[in-house]
Amino acid sequence: MSVVLTRQSTVYRRLSQAKRVAALPYGLRRGLSFLGLVFLGVVTIKGVYGIALGILAYVYSVSYAARNRMPEARSIMFGGLIGILIDSRSLFPLLYWIALWIVLEIFVLKVKPKYKNIKVMTVMASILYPVLIIIGKKLAFPLVTYALYGTLCAVLLANNYKSLVILQERDRVWDNEEVISLIMSSVIFGSSVCVIEVFGLCVGQIVMWLLVAASGMLGGPLWGVVAAALVSFSGSLLEYSHCLIMLGAFTGVISMMKGYAAVLIALTFVLIVMNRNLSAVGPEIIVAEICLPFLLRKMQPLKFSVPSFVPPENTESKALELKARIEKFSETLEELSKVFRGIPIEKAEEGDKTISSLIEAIVAKVCRSCIQRGSCWERDFYTTYANMFDLLVESEESPSGESICEKARRWCSQPKEITDSTLSLLKMRGLDIVWQKRLIESKGVVANQLKGLASVVNNLSNQLELLEKDKHCAEVSSFELKRKGIKFDSIECCRFEHGVTVAISVMKQDGNCLDKEVRGIISRVTGQDCIIERHVCKDGFCELYLVPRYMYDVNVYIRRKPAAGYAICGDSCEEVSLKKGRHLAVLSDGMGVGPEAAIQSSTVVSFIEKFISLDVPSTETLKLVNSVSYLSCEEDTFATVDLVLIDKYTGEVRMSKLGSAQSYVKRGRRVEAITSNSVPVGMLSSIKIVEKHCQFRPKDILVVVSDGVINEGAKRYEDPRWLEKLLINVDGSADEIGDEIFSKLPMDNRDDLTVMVLELKLI
Repeated sequence: MSVVLTRQSTVYRRLSQAKRVAALPYGLRRGLSFLGLVFLGVVTIKGVYGIALGILAYVYSVSYAARNRMPEARSIMFGGLIGILIDSRSLFPLLYWIALWIVLEIFVLKVKPKYKNIKVMTVMASILYPVLIIIGKKLAFPLVTYALYGTLCAVLLANNYKSLVILQERDRVWDNEEVISLIMSSVIFGSSVCVIEVFGLCVGQIVMWLLVAASGMLGGPLWGVVAAALVSFSGSLLEYSHCLIMLGAFTGVISMMKGYAAVLIALTFVLIVMNRNLSAVGPEIIVAEICLPFLLRKMQPLKFSVPSFVPPENTESKALELKARIEKFSETLEELSKVFRGIPIEKAEEGDKTISSLIEAIVAKVCRSCIQRGSCWERDFYTTYANMFDLLVESEESPSGESICEKARRWCSQPKEITDSTLSLLKMRGLDIVWQKRLIESKGVVANQLKGLASVVNNLSNQLELLEKDKHCAEVSSFELKRKGIKFDSIECCRFEHGVTVAISVMKQDGNCLDKEVRGIISRVTGQDCIIERHVCKDGFCELYLVPRYMYDVNVYIRRKPAAGYAICGDSCEEVSLKKGRHLAVLSDGMGVGPEAAIQSSTVVSFIEKFISLDVPSTETLKLVNSVSYLSCEEDTFATVDLVLIDKYTGEVRMSKLGSAQSYVKRGRRVEAITSNSVPVGMLSSIKIVEKHCQFRPKDILVVVSDGVINEGAKRYEDPRWLEKLLINVDGSADEIGDEIFSKLPMDNRDDLTVMVLELKLI
């Protein structure tokens, strides 16, 4: 199967949003969106307090156009057209608005703007917009007016565009300048709708009061004061500036209290008593307070991005302590690796030194007690040495004792003794060389794997640094939990490619676990539908690990059958759900059948599961398991491995095969075989691992079998491709396909049989 890149987390978020609104018909959703943007164009056509006709509607539409979202831009321009028809009886502004629209369409069609073209869009807007003011109002100083309104349009467009981009970057903490930019955009919008009244209520003032209160509730007292100051400078609420600043300062404190809405109402009453002029805007304040809880519910995800001025919690103390311990462990492993590499091992002698030492050993064992030693090794030394050399050569080329003994009789008085000694010493020396090589090789393997372990452990330590970067996330979560009266011992937040994970130790209340309450709060705060992936209840508290809800689930079918005459199957397999939406499935086939093969395969599966659960990469895991198997076996034994890792967020499947039978991917009637040329674990000191990536879709099926299934079926049907042909013609779930495969296998199987079928399902 062709390799497909992993989809990004943005795709997951879009799919999640699509699922949440799937109940609405597509046409209705598009219609509501169109009406909302048209209404935005209508209400902002007045400009800022009516002094800049159409500027905000034009700025909003250009901002959308600069982001290649022309349907939204056209909707706002259409709303602006309706607003001009309602507000102005002059024909010139209407015609020029249409001309602006046409120019915008042509520009986007020709330039095809991207994010980097915002400067070009800003220049275009600042050149075209002022003409609308000059023609519409017929001002006396068109050049001065042109420069002023062009500058105003450029500044508003740049600020609005920046605000739209910032709102999409919620996976980080914003800078203070970025938050001020967002507040300014909101203030400008509120100013533009101040002239609109609904049932006698000023919409702009409601927006302003909401902005100040929401800023204080989300960012704390300081951001509430900043928002109040910016709102006061906008003009319409200048006489109430001191009340706005008090409101912004107190809302940050009020948000820590239960029933903050009632407290806010009481605070408003106090402010009205202090300044009776507030009674003039009393109805607007009441409406703002009624709308505030609904607004905060929608804006809760922004808490992660707003810079907090709340004193930091000591929530990462355990993680930082663990990080220090892991770093020390990594350093220890690195030192052990250097020690193993530096252990001196006496190398086997080679060449002439080896021959000389062998001859000396034979002489010491046989010739020392011989009566002819003097004549052989003193008078005829060179002749005897040459004869011994020939004897050693003959022993290596033809290790037959009789032929060597016949040759030794020609010059030695003890042919049998010298022959036996020569063969024995050669055998011992050969074993010595073999074991020395094995020891040197094993030393290198241990050193390499210790270094690999040190790298893996160091990687785990680096991953813990993410907790420090997500301190702001922990602060916001603890803020909300305290406000709800939920006590907790520790909370740690960490971002990964699919969202935010939260590990929290929650104190029980009256012996009851608060898992549902915590899940609801974390889901609301993070803006993601969370699930509890791990839940451990202990005396007095519960440990919860929350992650975003998965997009997919995995249905796994496993069935094994031992070889005929055996009660234990030599194949071992395991499937388990891991943290952060990963699902692991492992199948191992030990050499042979019965209990011995079962011990080999179960050991391999156990090690793989433990390493993978510790977030060790699958390739490093298999290398470590191979080293353990290679060094621990006294005889040449091995075990095949099928390792499958499924990401339940994206549907990506990672497979590693070591010496195993081919697996099959079934998608409808299409079946594709997956093979590998790697050797089993434990056979060689080092192995090459190839990890294959496949992108699965819902209802895709992966069939993993041991070689016994392929071989036994091939014997019965006399076709090595029998399983592939069966999968082409069979349909159903993982359980149905697994049962169908087993029904085709013989009952008197001579090899162990294992079938594992994995099916991807959309939740």
